[in-house]
Amino acid sequence: MKYITSLINPEIKSIVKLHNAKERRETNKCIFQGIRTIETALESGLELDKIYITQDNLKNTINLFNKFNLSEKLIRIVSDHIINKISTLKTNPGLVAIFYNKKFDINKLNEGLVLAQIMDPGNMGTLIRTAASCNIKSIVIVEGTDPWSTKVIQASAGTIALVNIFELSWSELLKIKEKNNSKK
Repeated sequence: MKYITSLINPEIKSIVKLHNAKERRETNKCIFQGIRTIETALESGLELDKIYITQDNLKNTINLFNKFNLSEKLIRIVSDHIINKISTLKTNPGLVAIFYNKKFDINKLNEGLVLAQIMDPGNMGTLIRTAASCNIKSIVIVEGTDPWSTKVIQASAGTIALVNIFELSWSELLKIKEKNNSKK
């Protein structure tokens, strides 16, 4: 465990940068907030980078780490002030985790759901959560909002970690469809 007390700490600055889609794409990282969302991500096997918690949430976090057999070296204890800075939620969640996004081989895309031009993060998250509950494993995003934004992750209640996300253009999607049709 490590304590971070300064807003200008390089780790804190790097998390704040993850509020931007470009930074999320470049680093292949995203932010999960709140115990249930983080637990869903861990259950799905999403790789944890680090978790930032307030002192009040230490016991719950230790229980979570024990449940998933994770190293306490990944825990950063921070103040409410720092959690408020790195979180995008209006209400302090008490814990914020940074995960690595899953990358999937486009050649393994078969059946799934296509979400085309969904620009509202809440709607996209709700559709992803619904797809996950229907056991749909692959979701293709075409010309939509960033699926790894904090708003989408929160609206999906963390279930985005349970599905394979592919961000494609229309032409890429059509090429895959043609390739799959030619195999039949």
